[in-house]
Amino acid sequence: MNLLVTGGAGHIGSVVSQRLIEEVHAVTGLNDLSKEQLDAVPNEARFVRGRSHDAAGDRAGARFDAVVHLAASDLYVDNHVTGTARSVRAAAAERAHRVLGWSPGRPELTTIVPDAWRFATQPG
Repeated sequence: MNLLVTGGAGHIGSVVSQRLIEEVHAVTGLNDLSKEQLDAVPNEARFVRGRSHDAAGDRAGARFDAVVHLAASDLYVDNHVTGTARSVRAAAAERAHRVLGWSPGRPELTTIVPDAWRFATQPG
């Protein structure tokens, strides 16, 4: 699968990216590098500098089968609500099959539920 990992240079994003690469997925990491270092991104991953708010797919310029949304910042509400909605919209525009997300309160990756997908992909 061709996967976009938002927060790809972060601690969690870089580890998840490496694991996905080991499972033979093509990975593109998206990160604004405001707090992270580029060297955290696995060498085998493609890297795009930007924020999930930038309509992730537009910035990354590729078609993705899924988005793994792991971006974080000091503005958690903005990132998790606005960033998630924009990541989902970008995934829908790319016809990705699913969007996965992670939260510190949940140790596993979870698929964003279909109702959230429908809400986030509505115009306006």
